[in-house]
Amino acid sequence: MIDAAERLIAERGIAAMTLKDVQIAAGQSNRSAAKYHFGSREGLLDAIIEVRM
Repeated sequence: MIDAAERLIAERGIAAMTLKDVQIAAGQSNRSAAKYHFGSREGLLDAIIEVRM
């Protein structure tokens, strides 16, 4: 999901990224997977930054 989110940010920008878009881009059938793993959109953004640091 982190890779999918990064790809979406590169294509559309941070403001346009939604958890639903990430879920679809990652091929995740569980609608709440991103919320479960990251807590929120901001949590996912924090995870992307952490991975890159």
